[in-house]
Amino acid sequence: MYRLENEHLAITVSNHGAELQSLVSGGREYLWQGDARYWKRRAPILFPIVGKLKNGEYRYRGHSYTLPQHGFARDRDFSLLDHDEHRISFRLEDDGESAEHYPFAFTLDLSYTLRGDALRVGWQVHNPAEQEDLLFSIGGHPAFALPLTDGETFADHHIQIESANFSRLGWRDGLLDLTPHPGERHLALDYAAFANDALIYHTPAATTIRLHGTRPTPALNISYPDLPYLGIWTPADKEAPFICIEPWAGVMDCADYDGELEHKLGIIRLAPQSNWQRHYDIQIQHADTP
Repeated sequence: MYRLENEHLAITVSNHGAELQSLVSGGREYLWQGDARYWKRRAPILFPIVGKLKNGEYRYRGHSYTLPQHGFARDRDFSLLDHDEHRISFRLEDDGESAEHYPFAFTLDLSYTLRGDALRVGWQVHNPAEQEDLLFSIGGHPAFALPLTDGETFADHHIQIESANFSRLGWRDGLLDLTPHPGERHLALDYAAFANDALIYHTPAATTIRLHGTRPTPALNISYPDLPYLGIWTPADKEAPFICIEPWAGVMDCADYDGELEHKLGIIRLAPQSNWQRHYDIQIQHADTP
């Protein structure tokens, strides 16, 4: 385990999946701690796909490949790239194991940077190939422990979405339905809302998601400038004491998807010898936070 700490936050990160393991502020743990009775993970990275594939497979240049839900990076060991007082980063590269399911050369770097009372989670994808484009999606899946304040319940919490342009996307037979629905800016948490799995949003503009209980603080603010999709999820059938707020650059397959990776909704095409970078921030706001 690797640790970073400043006057506001303390985090620990594992090299397995480069996964955040702990997020402490004011002596309180805000990250879900992976109780397997509900969900064993905490904040996995989703790469090189987000969500499930239609029929569990995709095609690329005449060949069919399978990938598990959310890809394979979350279950691989990353190498430590650098570690200083305020920042730590990890790297995963393609190998023979990845090539069986994903026929691309890639370098994936994940970084965690303390910025005052906020944690910045950074992604960098590099295409080392000389001629072939790299096709990928990527996403975050951090789970936040509830309640935020002792004595409150799951249903005491609220989510507010602040964005100049967003809409809700629906499901059809377990696949994405692109018919847009008006996006509700305020969501009172209720397990029934997640009975059909995650809530999915299209967020083409800069977005902040605010999670709080019956009082304005403590609150979690998850923000990003340029990630086009958002998932909000909890396993409703287990009435789990956490909520996932998931910024995505990519999304699960649509009902009418033809299976060709190049046609997949949200797929990113990265030119040879090029880099792609994005980030999202997690801020923990207390009553005395400006």
